[in-house]
Amino acid sequence: MDAAAVHRQEQELLACAESLRSAKHKAELLKSGVHQAWRSEETAYLSAAIDKVIAELDQEIRRTEQLAEEISTACTRLRVEAELLREDLFLEDGEGLF
Repeated sequence: MDAAAVHRQEQELLACAESLRSAKHKAELLKSGVHQAWRSEETAYLSAAIDKVIAELDQEIRRTEQLAEEISTACTRLRVEAELLREDLFLEDGEGLF
């Protein structure tokens, strides 16, 4: 996988994280609306369910961002290793500085 493909994948994951943030925000608005519209015992169950969805969205956002960071880090590491390997091969071929 080339650097451009890795970068695209990282950007797709970050876009996914942003989409999850948007879903979380909508869930928070829904929860607020439920509390304003219905002030009763029945809302406790619905509120708890929405809280669970929000917590799961937070967890998925963290995982997605972490995966994007790991991809970026791995790509950087591989580029450095490839460059070092090219330098080693260049020096072994006798075309180096000496």
